[in-house]
Amino acid sequence: FIILLIIANIALRLPTTPSQIGWDSYRTTELAKLISDYKFVPYTLHPLSIFGFYPYSYATGVPLILTELSILSGLSLEMIIFIFSLITSLIGILAIMSLARKINNNGIFVLITTFIFSTSLLFLYLTTWSISTRALFVAVFPYLIKLILDLKEKITIKKILVISVVLFLLMVIHHLFIFSLVVIFSFVATKLCMSILNKAKIKREGRSFSLFLIVLTIVLFLLPFLIDSFTINNQIQNTDDLWTLLLRYARDMGIPVLFWPVGLFILLLKKSKSFTSWFLIFYSILLMPLLSVYVYVPSVILPIVSILTGGGFVIFIN
Repeated sequence: FIILLIIANIALRLPTTPSQIGWDSYRTTELAKLISDYKFVPYTLHPLSIFGFYPYSYATGVPLILTELSILSGLSLEMIIFIFSLITSLIGILAIMSLARKINNNGIFVLITTFIFSTSLLFLYLTTWSISTRALFVAVFPYLIKLILDLKEKITIKKILVISVVLFLLMVIHHLFIFSLVVIFSFVATKLCMSILNKAKIKREGRSFSLFLIVLTIVLFLLPFLIDSFTINNQIQNTDDLWTLLLRYARDMGIPVLFWPVGLFILLLKKSKSFTSWFLIFYSILLMPLLSVYVYVPSVILPIVSILTGGGFVIFIN
């Protein structure tokens, strides 16, 4: 089934246009051409330029990869972009599979979760003969979540080093790496919560506590729409209403996004929650106030949406 899924994903990404698509793709191509022409990164004016944190700079990871692959292979940048977009999609499939198996090693769950993630409109668009730097970030991000969840069993130097390398890779790819902090905060909050529950010898959370978490989730989601327009809305440049926002998420991630709150509420209502359940809850709650930033947040909630939707399908099948 996994092999068929990979073949289907490659087929879905076969080009229907005579050239690459997306203005991000052409911008990244021009940056790669600059590196190829000058034999160095001409827009690196400061060490922070590597990460795109310095004025007139851009994260250099993807343009450098493209340039090196083009030089080593002798292929044109446009052909390299087509091949690299396919490779990125395969990286995303492997990453979400590893995360899904970490959460629930159920074959049907892993297959459904991988299918939802890899065929989402957002990931398809980013990896169909296009080289938006966000694509590689979206592909690698589920693996970062999996690595951080691995710390649940035992924290070792090896695990910390691997996580540090992946974090550095994400830093040189896209500014979205800042959302890695949400993953880390969710993990820390989960450890604290489990520690408190274990010390208090609480095996089942009360229904009132679950209802409190549900109300908190709804309030945090609606917060940007309830606060005066001169605060959050203007800062994130979002003047869309709630309905339009929901339509944008449905467009980017497809119909499965509608099952995300359902899966989340099922987790919240569970009387006995596992470590991964608490992690998914905290991660979702922390992202609720940021959902109105519709340009970038879909990229970091896609793994969780896929997992909760996959879990919902498994429950329905059972």
